[in-house]
Amino acid sequence: MTVAGLSVGRWVCEEDTVVVLGRIHCQDRADGAESSFEFAVSLTAGADLVDSCWLLARRAGTSP
Repeated sequence: MTVAGLSVGRWVCEEDTVVVLGRIHCQDRADGAESSFEFAVSLTAGADLVDSCWLLARRAGTSP
């Protein structure tokens, strides 16, 4: 997959945690098929290092 586009809809920062909500648009290198995914990323940092990182994604337009 090749990333064709990335957009951030919202981000929230509180103390040592950042949550980012957005959409990524990809294209399959083999057959050119396009796909879009909605995502949520949560990062927690401490002592200038990432302590934890979570990524949740689903195909855009699908129900939760």
